[in-house]
Amino acid sequence: MSQENKPVEHLTTAPLNGARGGVALSAPSIERGAGDPTVIHLRGNVEIKGNGFIVRADKADYDETTGEVDALGNVKVKPCPPLTEAPSADSK
Repeated sequence: MSQENKPVEHLTTAPLNGARGGVALSAPSIERGAGDPTVIHLRGNVEIKGNGFIVRADKADYDETTGEVDALGNVKVKPCPPLTEAPSADSK
């Protein structure tokens, strides 16, 4: 099954260092790093929302410890309001 046809997975992380809101991750492929489980690898039509930003890209790695995003391919970053709760499935 290609990345385009694979159902999108969703994951909401806990707030970083006591900050308000978490980070919502969505992509056809979401996996935790084998060597470093705090790094989350997202592949295909990636969307990361949280704490005042939204990132869209072809691929991204999100570090839960630092809050850093390493994005590749068709990267777009826009401001957005902080998340206060997990997004609903119909909030697109």
